[in-house]
Amino acid sequence: MLSHDAINADKQKKERSNASKVMRKFARKLDTLDLLRKRQTTWFVREADHIAHFIHVHKFKFGPCFRVHLGIRVLNDDFESIALNGPDHTQGLEYTDDEASLEVCATAMYDFARIKGEDWFNQQEPSLLASDHSWLTDDTRNLLRYALNGHSNSENVHRSRALLGLGK
Repeated sequence: MLSHDAINADKQKKERSNASKVMRKFARKLDTLDLLRKRQTTWFVREADHIAHFIHVHKFKFGPCFRVHLGIRVLNDDFESIALNGPDHTQGLEYTDDEASLEVCATAMYDFARIKGEDWFNQQEPSLLASDHSWLTDDTRNLLRYALNGHSNSENVHRSRALLGLGK
């Protein structure tokens, strides 16, 4: 008879395996949105005129479920890490051992990215983000303005690309 610890270890291994399957299914679906899987396999990124759109997927430790987070990064930003600064979603992102459940979860993640994400990303035009009415911090807004005027700091851009796994 297996010990309680052995049963838990097997259960956790199966959950990780299923989470990986969901992520692979989600990644294949995101190909249609030109978001490329980058950085630690839970980040999906594309560049768009001085900014990057990204999706970060967080696998909760407490159970078989995810959170999908949207964000943008001004490439000229000097902040040392990536801020999860957009909408997020958790509803319907649970899964079981059943293959159909894995597909339903991946599809729900994709639907959020395709519907809410694309709409939100399309509203994040650099010229609007650089305006005085933008939700960006004053510092980030000014760094975007510098970039739009041709004065990007190459170190900032390199750091942003490295943080996002863009490697340019």
